[in-house]
Amino acid sequence: MVTSMISSPIPTAPGLPLVGNALAYRRNRLALWMQVRETCGDIGLVRLGSRSLLLVSSPELIHAVLVEQADHFEKSPLFRRVMEPIPGNGLVTSENAFHKQQRKRIAPAFPHRQLTSLVPLMAQATEHLQSQWQDGEVIDLAQQLMQLTLAISLGRERLKSALNGERIIGTRAERKSR
Repeated sequence: MVTSMISSPIPTAPGLPLVGNALAYRRNRLALWMQVRETCGDIGLVRLGSRSLLLVSSPELIHAVLVEQADHFEKSPLFRRVMEPIPGNGLVTSENAFHKQQRKRIAPAFPHRQLTSLVPLMAQATEHLQSQWQDGEVIDLAQQLMQLTLAISLGRERLKSALNGERIIGTRAERKSR
């Protein structure tokens, strides 16, 4: 249970008066997250102006937040505002009972045996993607990971095509001719 896992007040990352960690957040989020992990431990608060953001980094606490105590946490209004136009009110942006309903609907598509059998392909696809990066090159990681996720989610045969440089998604006419 979460309450037994947290026995003291949640530490707050050091920041500037009034703005807190907002400047560091805008400059380099990953560096801020790493600093919070280093200074606060498994759980820490980050102040972004008048708002606070809870960062959780231990697997046990992440599981508690996302699974065991999910009804007690909600996604921030900013997260929903930014994400909702992309997937709509789907699994990523939905909350509480609707999220559980969505998760139950999608679960049959991801049986454990099938996911386990995809691990080698996931590793191969990840290694292939990483091999295309050059030292010092600036990449759009979100875009790269979206492509990787799409390739893996399309399944074994299409993933093999993606690794061979073929287009994964094309026009309707291109898909019909396959």
